[in-house]
Amino acid sequence: MKIYGMFGVEPEIQAYAMARYSRSALSMAESINELTAEQAENFLNTFYFEYGHRSIADMAHLALALEDISILSAMRVVDEQLWDGQERSTRYQVFKSGSYVVPKEIQEHQDIHENFVQVCDSLFENYETITNGLVDILSEYYKRPDGLSNGAYRRSLRARAFDISRGLLPVATKTSVGQVVSARVLENQITRLLSDDIEEVRAIGNEMREACTRPASNPMSDELLSLFTQENLVSLPPDVQESVTKLLDRVVSANLSPTLVKYAEKRSYPTAMLQQFESIANTLMGKQRVNQTQSVEYAKHETPEEEIIATLLYRTGVGGHSYSQIQDVVAQIPKDEMSRLLALAWEDRGPHDEIPRELHSGYQVKFDLLLDIGAYRDLHRHRRCTQIAQGLTANHGYVDAETTFLQGLENDELVRKARKEGLLSLYEGALDKAGSFVDSISSQVPHSAPYALPLAYRTRALFKMDAAEAAYIIELRTKEGGHFSYRHIAWEMLNVLKQQMPTFSQNVRATDPNVPVDIFQR
Repeated sequence: MKIYGMFGVEPEIQAYAMARYSRSALSMAESINELTAEQAENFLNTFYFEYGHRSIADMAHLALALEDISILSAMRVVDEQLWDGQERSTRYQVFKSGSYVVPKEIQEHQDIHENFVQVCDSLFENYETITNGLVDILSEYYKRPDGLSNGAYRRSLRARAFDISRGLLPVATKTSVGQVVSARVLENQITRLLSDDIEEVRAIGNEMREACTRPASNPMSDELLSLFTQENLVSLPPDVQESVTKLLDRVVSANLSPTLVKYAEKRSYPTAMLQQFESIANTLMGKQRVNQTQSVEYAKHETPEEEIIATLLYRTGVGGHSYSQIQDVVAQIPKDEMSRLLALAWEDRGPHDEIPRELHSGYQVKFDLLLDIGAYRDLHRHRRCTQIAQGLTANHGYVDAETTFLQGLENDELVRKARKEGLLSLYEGALDKAGSFVDSISSQVPHSAPYALPLAYRTRALFKMDAAEAAYIIELRTKEGGHFSYRHIAWEMLNVLKQQMPTFSQNVRATDPNVPVDIFQR
């Protein structure tokens, strides 16, 4: 038996070497040592693109850093089911005024641009004011425990304050994402981003594709270049000098994936299909009043065909109707019309188009969540489920300051102090102003208006999964160290699951978020 790891190999050469395992008796190390980037490119062009052996790209993994992009665009970037990565946390970052993206569409309208900057600057100023005010209140109430450093003490207080004040951050706020994905996922991801209706997202997709054709950032190459300067090379024997030069050239000029993503481009499917269903959804649902009474709703039983149509209407409707409301309408659609709609969803799919997640069906557990954008971003990280998010809008409002501060501070006395200091009214005033602004510009700049929407505003998302994944999400997201917002959502998920699966739910190890948590044990 021989087991070993491989490191420092270009992703496409590694993918080629892995693929050769089924076609050669050579070991992995032997395969890699004799391969070149040109050989890998020729192999991939033949077997990946011509023969359609797409699993080859699963064996080339690439690490990418995406920095100074908006939270809104980051949400689009990470919206992959087979994805591994991290985004900067609002709990551990200090966000300064001006640290936000201004979309080009908004910059083209002078009056909107000026108001956008004013609204975002105001949100950041209030974010800082409320954060500092809460830290002062918390420091008066919680004295530093013996043995806890002053730095750790202040970080604990600020983390609790950030969890509340983060609701004021607009989704235009700059963030960064690091991801490690296979070339196959990356190709699909870039294609999806290039097809997005938001300009910044399309630009990110294009830049990701370009990044794969350039030499990757490599700290080892910088170290090697400083070690083997031209002056040092001439002192080496000619044969050694030639070998070192070739090695340096390979390390310094190694590209991430010039072949596997070169055909990633904007595609009309499923974008055109979803646009057709937007019109259908608005016709079927337009006159119904939106139900916003429940934060967590368990989907009723339905056939896989009904689930596909209901999901498409949920995804594309601009009204923000609940999944239950849409299910009731779908149940009344005649069979011949259902057949036509299903055919419409599939008819324009090309030979290389993946099946859209809206067409995934047959899930036993489906939760329709109405939750704040910040909590959605946290729950969005779960991959072993299918998530269908509606568009961001101010129409769903936000959780009131009284509830937010009480859940965040877990202490009536502290909430009274915060109210007395004017922090609650400041919080809601800032949110109201931002929401009104988003509404006022939505018709002029529909794709860019949501940039000014704060994280406290609610959005809808449908989570489909099996029972085991439901248990996992509930157990993880109710734990004491989590953000209070998603802890309460996960707890509510358990409560509705108990009504549907009472015996199964008895085994779920959830933590009640209504029990106060030691601020220094989080």
